Parts: sequence; structure tokens; C-alpha cells
Amino acid sequence: MLTLKRLCIKSKKHDKIKSILIGVVDLFIKTNKPIGSNTLKANGFDCFSSATIRNYFVKLEKIGYLHRPHSSGGRIPTSSAYREYANNCLENLKISEKDEKKLSKNLKKDCKKLNTYLFHVSDQLSEMTNSCVFLLSPTFDQDFIQEIKLISLENNLLCIIITNYGQIKTELFQLNNLKKEEIKQIENFLLWKIGKEKRQKISIKISKFARKIYKEMMMRFITSYSRTNINEKSYKTGFSNLLSYREFQDPITLAQSISLFEDFDKISALLNESIKVGKLTCWIGNELSAFGSLATECAVITIPYRINYMPAGAIAVLLPKRCSYQKVFGIMQIFSECISDTLTKNIYKYKINFHSNEEILLEDKRKKFR
Repeated sequence: MLTLKRLCIKSKKHDKIKSILIGVVDLFIKTNKPIGSNTLKANGFDCFSSATIRNYFVKLEKIGYLHRPHSSGGRIPTSSAYREYANNCLENLKISEKDEKKLSKNLKKDCKKLNTYLFHVSDQLSEMTNSCVFLLSPTFDQDFIQEIKLISLENNLLCIIITNYGQIKTELFQLNNLKKEEIKQIENFLLWKIGKEKRQKISIKISKFARKIYKEMMMRFITSYSRTNINEKSYKTGFSNLLSYREFQDPITLAQSISLFEDFDKISALLNESIKVGKLTCWIGNELSAFGSLATECAVITIPYRINYMPAGAIAVLLPKRCSYQKVFGIMQIFSECISDTLTKNIYKYKINFHSNEEILLEDKRKKFR
């Protein structure tokens, strides 16, 4: 609150009313309770009288920044107030030394499995911000098959393929009434074909079926790199975090908010905008309606990340409007810088080629929703 106290002593009327507004939003975010004049005065605004604060409250109410749920109660911020507050935080990006050290330690790594790395750090971002996270990753070339697992699934055979860069792909084949030991023999055959196991003796029947599976699996694997498969390039995590917020206790509000991350057209439009401006961006409440979203009780914060200064992907977090913008902004800024540095160093170290998602996100998909 020291910054707000310093704002209090400025002589300009605009600066005073802005400091009052920022103070109300900041206190409401922390307490989730309507803010009265005496409460604000006791929390860093003792340079104002209660009467003066009430007068500013009335003015802020008239111009649409504050709302009073009850005639005798305190005020709560509107979406416009959160926007003003967020803009103020964007102008003064900060992060605690503890969070900065934690991010630097956990995110700057020597690794070749870049997909696994991106998914793992998304989980860390979700935990640190207590948010739902959506990450869009680039496509890495020369990604060879590292591991194959076969699982019997009713009348089907589920083939799980793990690649050298940590990508996980799944394919489904007809089972043909195979026994458990026969499935294991086919798995060993596939691993032998990619040079991961020694060849074992199997029957002509199983060998014939295993070769068919291998050819089909390899063709599907190869063609997957010649098409744009958004599901394989995106990662979502942290949905359960939303349940910890009072705002998302209402099932309709929760469903509308989550649906934003389930609709790739909408989320790609947000990520596209972030990549275009090349910096951290946020949308609050009704601002999301421009993208066709009904999620008016949440905020979406996005930031691009880079490989060798070129946009490679973007990250978005979803939170309620009443969130700690200052903290989240600071964490996301350092997060983007750290993963950009890690990806760039490992791309060069392991001589990995990649395709960014910039071409996917060039179209402004907001036009579809207007």
C-alpha cells in the first residue's frame, strides 16, 4: 500500500480519484468484501477524511467504476474498475524476489524433451497463479519414436507412442481377440523395429499382425507431421483450481468460463492478439464478448514466448475478475522470459528444427463472432 500512500499526497484531482479507485480495487481483491470509506481510510488512506473518500466514491459510482450492492453498504469494483487497476499494474510490473528465484530455478533447464518440458512448466505456472492454463506449443522436427506401449481396451488395441522430445501420441487398432501374452509379443516386435529391444521369436500369425500394426502406426505417425493437429500442440491444465474461487461456485459461471479454453477458435483469437502486440495482454469481463465468449465473470491473461526472438507460441491463464493482477502479471512476465531462454538454448544445443504457430494464429478470428 506504500505506492497508494504516495499517490495520496499528489495535488492533482485526477491522481487523487485514481488512487482512491486503485485502493478500493486492491482492498476488494484481498478481502472480497464491499469497501466502505472508513475501511479504506484505515488501509493506507488516512491522508483523506472519511467524508472526502465518500465524495470520491459517489463520483466513481456515477462514472461506472464502483457499484453499491446495498444502499447502506460499501462499494465493489465494476469491470471498468478492474480494467483501470490492471492497466496500472501493467505500467508497474513487479514480482517478488522469492517467486523470481523459484521460476528461474525451475524453468531454466538443460533438456531435449521440449514438449514434456512445456507441459511440465505449464503445471508449475498453474500452481503458482492458482489458475487454469492453456499453452500452445510449436512443432518440433526430427522427433523420433522413443517408446511404444500397447494396452488392450475392450475390442481395441490402444497404441501409445512417446517421442524423443516428449510428445505423446495415441492410435487405436482393432484387437482381433488377442491374448495378453500375444499383445506383449507384438509390443516387443514394435520396439525391436525401432531399435529399442532384441528380436524375439513369435508365431507366423502374430508376426503377420505385428507387421501390419507397425506399418499402419508408422504411416499415421509420419502423416501427423504433415497436418495441423491443434490438439497435439496444445496443453490445458489447472481446471480444478477454479473451484477454489467463490465466483466459480455457480455452475453456469464455471461452465461459461471453462468453455472459453475448450473452444480453440476463441482462445486462438486471444493468443493471436497477444502475439501481434508482442507482450503481456489481458481481457476482463465483458471485454471477452468481442471474441464470442459469455465468460463475463473471468479474466484471461496472455503472453507470447519466443525462440531466438521469434514468436513460437503463447500462454493464457484464466482467473476470476477478482484476482491478484500485480502478482500474476509479474509471474507471467518472468515465466515467458525463462521458457524463451530455455527453448532457445536447447534448440541450438540439440540442433532441433521447429515450426512456430504464428501461421496458425495470423487470422483475426474475432470477425467470426461479430
